[in-house]
Amino acid sequence: MTYDDCNEFTHGYIDAACWTSDPDPPVGEYDATDRRALLAPETVDVMAGDCAAFQTPECLADLVYAGSPDMARAGHVFWLTRNRHGAGYWDGDWPEPAASRLTTAAKDCGTADLYTGDDGTIYQA
Repeated sequence: MTYDDCNEFTHGYIDAACWTSDPDPPVGEYDATDRRALLAPETVDVMAGDCAAFQTPECLADLVYAGSPDMARAGHVFWLTRNRHGAGYWDGDWPEPAASRLTTAAKDCGTADLYTGDDGTIYQA
């Protein structure tokens, strides 16, 4: 699977992962394109699987609770919430009680980290 094969939710998730996991982020506006190009295909598969598992009917209902959200933003917030980056569904973009349910569901997924392998390709731990 490639980034282009993924849905908008997964795009947001992958971009957030690349942004927060970049050991040498550029100065100025961030562009995750270069980091995305380094993702191993199996990493994209794992990330897409994590996103699909999170998007249960219950979570999807909560994601759209406040109207039609930006699904890329929702995926971005999934990465931040599950990895406890200090921002998440709970910080105002989603109303209660949806925010609390989404936060719990994201944290129940456990944390995920990216690392660069000896081959220069990025993997998810």
